[in-house]
Amino acid sequence: MNFTPIPGTEAALAESPVWDDRQGALLWADIPVGTIHELTLATGARRTWVLSGPIGSFGLCEDGRLIVARREEVGVLDRDSAAYAPLARLLPAGAPQRLNDGKVGSDGAFWVGAMDDTPQKRPIAALYRVDGAGRVEVKRAGLITSNGLAFAPDGRALYHSDSRGCWIERYDLDPATGALSGQTRIASPGEQDGRPDGATIDAEGCYWSA
Repeated sequence: MNFTPIPGTEAALAESPVWDDRQGALLWADIPVGTIHELTLATGARRTWVLSGPIGSFGLCEDGRLIVARREEVGVLDRDSAAYAPLARLLPAGAPQRLNDGKVGSDGAFWVGAMDDTPQKRPIAALYRVDGAGRVEVKRAGLITSNGLAFAPDGRALYHSDSRGCWIERYDLDPATGALSGQTRIASPGEQDGRPDGATIDAEGCYWSA
């Protein structure tokens, strides 16, 4: 497998690559800078949106807007007007955590996890599900660094990792309700293997962990 860098995409911490198949565009965030970048591959056209504070992740809404995980809240960004509207607060102001990896799930909700943002790296974070009305559910507590979200091609399984806990888990997912069941730990990579970070699922249903 060959990896080719895209020129002009250097970042302080590039994360959350999202492919917009309707626009033929690749989007990604620069977490500490608080920016989201867009590159249309066919033309090379670029756009950038700037928000204050870190951006942990984001996903595509059905109408083309972006749902964005900021430090403590989730909101919606209009790509044309650059208008931003808060949707749900997940963490209290000044919490020793921040939101991290997130993806739009097969159930249509935004799934996003938090991480301990202090040097202690304690299991104080959680995985959340945020629906389109801004309702928030805690789906998994006791996390250090929530990461590695991915959904099976048929929409009936969710994969999730803890980068500091060094495990990857699989759940059965009901795409109609967002309910999880059948929690199974499928891997516990050690420090020599590397901590499980961001992830995706390919068309054959294989889980790829960075």
